[in-house]
Amino acid sequence: MADKGYYTCTAKNRVGTDIKAVNIIVASQSTRPYVAPVISAPSTVIVKYYTDARLVCNVTGYPIPSVRWEYNQVTQGRNIPGVKISGGVMLISNVTSEATGLYVCIATNDIGSSRANIMLEATYDSPKLLTSPLVYSGKAGISHNFTCSATGHPVPIITWTFASFSHHIDTLPPHKIHSHGNLIELVDMQESGILTCTATNEFGMDTAKATVIVHHSEY
Repeated sequence: MADKGYYTCTAKNRVGTDIKAVNIIVASQSTRPYVAPVISAPSTVIVKYYTDARLVCNVTGYPIPSVRWEYNQVTQGRNIPGVKISGGVMLISNVTSEATGLYVCIATNDIGSSRANIMLEATYDSPKLLTSPLVYSGKAGISHNFTCSATGHPVPIITWTFASFSHHIDTLPPHKIHSHGNLIELVDMQESGILTCTATNEFGMDTAKATVIVHHSEY
């Protein structure tokens, strides 16, 4: 920058003198410094079973780094179904135990490389009953509703069984199922016995029992 300005050139001989002037302009040139890749990423990502996971590596550096992923030392997670990769973002759909574990994000440019480890974990909840069927005592020939609900992840499935006191069978008497299994209506009740509600998912079960007493007229 100090060399910019007007310069003059003077030529002389016995005949005379000639002078030329030139303006020198020095343009500044900024060169962006090269920077090795730097990764910012969470060390652990926790999702529920059968939901989607999003693993993100925020990468900086110059030249712009290329990004690749490894899982169990296999590039790009090719051994995991349902994986989509876009640079520093990996999407894993419907996570199960097969997809959990250590993922490695690797960023590389002309200066160097960097890597970050992300541990993917999947949580679950075994079933726990919130409401249970209540003891019932009533006349024969009428209908009655029994309820049963539970929490858990994956969502528990509710099933009902009935053990008769007199016939030693486990077949449900005439009934109707409502609310995805959370409510059972015993229709035209004739049998006394034990009604059992069971909430089940792949990680466990919870049960509750209710005594059902049906009174028959003696005439």
